[in-house]
Parts: sequence; C-alpha cells; structure tokens
Amino acid sequence: MPRRRPSAVRAEPPCRSRRRERQVPGASPRLLRALARLEREREWLRPGRTAHLLAAWASFARLRHTEVYVGCGISPCCLDPADRPDLERVIRALPRAAGAELRRRVAPLDAAYFARCLTDPGRPGDADWWRRVLDPDRGGGLDAR
Repeated sequence: MPRRRPSAVRAEPPCRSRRRERQVPGASPRLLRALARLEREREWLRPGRTAHLLAAWASFARLRHTEVYVGCGISPCCLDPADRPDLERVIRALPRAAGAELRRRVAPLDAAYFARCLTDPGRPGDADWWRRVLDPDRGGGLDAR
C-alpha cells in the first residue's frame, strides 16, 4: 500500500478527541449548541462545566436541611452553594431562548432549595438570593464559615 504524502496528511483536520464532554441531560439541541459555543468561547468556562454546575446545584438543592453542611468547598468532598453564582452567570451569558430554557431547568431546584431555607433579613438586598438565606439547623447563613 503506498504511503500518503505529508502534505495530504497535514491537509486533513486533526483528529477529535473520542472523549465526549458531559452534557446537560434532556436539553434541546438549541441549548446544547449554545452551551457548546459559550463553553468554547469564554475563558472562564470549559467544555462540560455547565453540566457539572447543574448537577452540583441539583445535588445541593435536593439535600434535606439536616444534611446541609458547607465545609471545605471542594466539590468531591463537600457540597457548596458557590456553584449557583457560576450557573447564573452561564444563564445570563446564553442567548435569550437558550438562557430561558436553562433557567426553566434550574427553577425547580431553586424552589426546592428556597423551600427549606429562611430569609435572612440582616443580609443586604443586593446580595444573591441563595446567599440571603438561613439554614434553620445551623443558625446562620450558608456562606458563613
């Protein structure tokens, strides 16, 4: 079998990684395309990061309030509500339709989290709402460490 010329080999596009990045399950093709573009173009995101943020927020939001513990902040070790601001940043950076779809996916998780928390009247009103809550079992804000 004859060997191909080096110029012919270089003319082909590079092989893509066979590793598939984590995707938001059940998302529409429009949302997946918008997320792929955003994760590729923004330096504060990497491919698959939005799916990770959504999964982390879902895990944290679905915990019973007796299980909530904000510890070291390292995701594999301790769940942390600090993933929620990054998720909000992604929602706001997406095009309007894709952002609305992702917000609809996050809304039930936010409601589950908010249902188990008390509002902290001592927190400033301009703070993000997930930081303006009290965990009844800990007696303090979730970001108090």
